Amino acid sequence: MLKGFNSAGLFKYHIALDNTNNLINKFRQQLKKKGYTVEKAYKQFDPSDNKFVMKLDFLHECAMMGLEFTEEELTKIFEYICSAGSKGTDSKDQ
Repeated sequence: MLKGFNSAGLFKYHIALDNTNNLINKFRQQLKKKGYTVEKAYKQFDPSDNKFVMKLDFLHECAMMGLEFTEEELTKIFEYICSAGSKGTDSKDQ
């Protein structure tokens, strides 16, 4: 049965989801360590209050904030945030 799950690619999906969750948790921890609330960080990403954030702005601002991620990791974080969109998360961060 496990071989069937593995050949169907189910384990890879679970591992990818775990990696994304780890990245998001690391992102939250680094924001907190740098003294940023989610709201304050969003204002860094969207200083003109346009109600949207461009990927390049997100990457640039994360670097300026001193967050320690590769560009690939930040891209995954950005894509996760975009996919979560208005669905929200179970996070209690403000």
